[in-house]
Amino acid sequence: MLKLQTVLNLALLVCGAAALSVSSNERMARMLPSDGQVTFNPKLNQQAFGTGCLVFADATLTLNGITRNLTRVSEQGNTAITYSVNEGWPPPGSTTNAIAYAKSGRTSGQTFTDEIKWLGRINQLYAQGRFNNLNWIVFQGVANKMHIASTAYFANVLLPLLRVGNVEACKTQFRNNKIPLIVAQAKYYVDNFQVLHSDLHPGNVLWDNQATSPTLIDWGTAKDTPSWTTAVATQVTNQVEFSHLTGSEAICVDLSEPAP
Repeated sequence: MLKLQTVLNLALLVCGAAALSVSSNERMARMLPSDGQVTFNPKLNQQAFGTGCLVFADATLTLNGITRNLTRVSEQGNTAITYSVNEGWPPPGSTTNAIAYAKSGRTSGQTFTDEIKWLGRINQLYAQGRFNNLNWIVFQGVANKMHIASTAYFANVLLPLLRVGNVEACKTQFRNNKIPLIVAQAKYYVDNFQVLHSDLHPGNVLWDNQATSPTLIDWGTAKDTPSWTTAVATQVTNQVEFSHLTGSEAICVDLSEPAP
């Protein structure tokens, strides 16, 4: 058992097939306590939270002549409600179902103007419209992706360093091997869609188990960016480094046992 002085958002565990573009207050996730001194057992927490979602309610959605069953996967935040689309949803121009999530407002007047703009720009918006007097969007999901703290890479490479208090080695490992992958993904969207993801903290970057392929989520605060310049590259790199290695969600924290 390890004592953790500042847990932060280290073990944000994304349920099942994680959604793209879910806002930070609505992300399908579980967090460990974020303040005080707590007892932390990575294996127990992975067993408790890492293999599925709590199901709060079921619903049915009909948009554009397509009807799907939904499973409510998040009770976080006070605005939108997010669901997994159980049978998937066909992307525009396709008849084949793909992994998808749906989101509705909690009130009749709530809209998703910014998310519709950016999801449409990056080809991840599947449908939008009104159903049961609420506005809805359906958007692309991704399977088998998770927060960095839930990956085998974290367990096998970073965690052993943190258990002996070698925070700087953890930072160096992540800075040299993973931050360039995140920056490359941000560059891809600027180069191909002229859209810059402007909030690349750890909760908005999902990984495969070996942490070789990051996926960016939560595009609600994206920005028009016509080209990838040196200034943009520096801005993105600095933001990713600060949020992952220094800020309130820093992933490299001292997990060593105190001296007896």
